[in-house]
Amino acid sequence: MRLTDQIVVPSPSSFISFSISSPATIFLFVVVCLVISRPRLPTFNLFAPSCSFPVQNRDMSARAIFRRILSNEMMEWAESGMESVQTLAFTVDAMYGFVVGLVLYFCPHFIGNFVFLRETDGVHWHLLRCLGAQVLSIAYLNFRLRESSEAAKSASCFVRVTSSIVITILIVQCFTVTPNLISDWKLAFAFAFSMAMVALYGSFLMWNGWPVGGHLMPENGVSNLLHQVDSISHVCIGLTWITFPSWLLHGQVVEGLDASHEVCGRLLGTFFISTFCNGLHALHLPSISDRKAIVVSRLICNSGILMAQIWSQLAYEQNWHVNHWVGIMLFTVWTVLAVLHYLIHPSEEFSRGGVEQKKQD
Repeated sequence: MRLTDQIVVPSPSSFISFSISSPATIFLFVVVCLVISRPRLPTFNLFAPSCSFPVQNRDMSARAIFRRILSNEMMEWAESGMESVQTLAFTVDAMYGFVVGLVLYFCPHFIGNFVFLRETDGVHWHLLRCLGAQVLSIAYLNFRLRESSEAAKSASCFVRVTSSIVITILIVQCFTVTPNLISDWKLAFAFAFSMAMVALYGSFLMWNGWPVGGHLMPENGVSNLLHQVDSISHVCIGLTWITFPSWLLHGQVVEGLDASHEVCGRLLGTFFISTFCNGLHALHLPSISDRKAIVVSRLICNSGILMAQIWSQLAYEQNWHVNHWVGIMLFTVWTVLAVLHYLIHPSEEFSRGGVEQKKQD
């Protein structure tokens, strides 16, 4: 029977469990904040001969809204409390990701058999192990940036928000197209957890004002190039895994594929595409140590996936074809580039020297 023959359209009452964390709630919160802020846009004449678009360095964060409402003492307490909440959230997220990543990497069969309503095979275990490497790299970055600047934290916030939104879409797709693949209560829990992550890290971004660094260093030419190439690679690979998971796997596996393999492949692509912003944010971060933390995070991800590929090829020969070595060679090149990026990455002394040279000029 084809996969399309198994499509079941559930009744509206089956979505009650999902309505608690509706995306409309988050959208309404954003609209209310914008209305309260009442931004005063500058006026200009489009038909003037010397028309210029003025740019205002206006604080559009939720922090600015509360400054208009609260007293100075209350505002200091709120800023201190929010900073502590963000540090705690990043620390707990890092610890949670570290545990989940280790379990996915070393015990993927337990996770696969628990999530899916069927027995899993070596293809599932390989994809889940690669997913564990991605989770470990994100956990390291969250722990490393937990006390960094707001611009550095925004990179991790964007990763969490993007991945949670895409996972939410995958959950709804799995709930409607393949309802017999995963239990409803597991999908409902994952949906609520993902929306909670969107609300939590989205509130951090709104409070901080969606910050990005403003310290582009043109003298770091090679490092800037590798950051951008890495971001492009993650977008392309992530989109391919989300869109064509069966096509990527069909020439590398021995046995047939089903919807559960596609779910694992799409999850892998979700974390690929959600981490593309790390390289772009690293270009503008003021701290060299924060930039290097992003490089180390990418190195953990690439080396972990490379070892997972070799592990799966040797341990699950009955599931993987010899063509899998082509993908292993591609990830070997990507890992070598990550190692070189780590070795040639400039130090803090290099950054201070470049700033002093600019001041002298």
